[in-house]
Amino acid sequence: VSGAAQNLAAQLYASSEDILSRIKGYSQDGRITPAEKTDIISIYESNAKIIRKKEKQMKKSEIFASVLQTVSKITEIPVEKILSGDKAMETVDARFMAIKALSEKGFYPGEIARLMSRTKPGIRYLLSCFDDRIRSCRMMEINMEYIRRELEKN
Repeated sequence: VSGAAQNLAAQLYASSEDILSRIKGYSQDGRITPAEKTDIISIYESNAKIIRKKEKQMKKSEIFASVLQTVSKITEIPVEKILSGDKAMETVDARFMAIKALSEKGFYPGEIARLMSRTKPGIRYLLSCFDDRIRSCRMMEINMEYIRRELEKN
């Protein structure tokens, strides 16, 4: 691969539109060959996956906030109430769903406990009995499906 191709591949952190337009320009003016263009795009696509993974790791607080907002929107329980110690059944159900959604998003029980001011054993317990609870409450099952769909969009 030529020096121009290596330089372009090294700039993978720029936006995808910028990279793709540079590749097109370099190819059109002969600075890189069609084979090099293919190589660069392949390198870019594989590195883009790594970058997306890193972005997700860097934005855990945003994911946490998004999950809570989604649960709040679907259940109509304010975020503050979900995070509180309120023991009303609707609030507890919303808290269960938020914890389950966070777990499905890849949060560890310890992280969830820290972010929600709960204990690790408490979070583990809620996750272990989630399926039993959802089977006993049809509305919770419906809400959880809506929450999953909404979070998939984000």
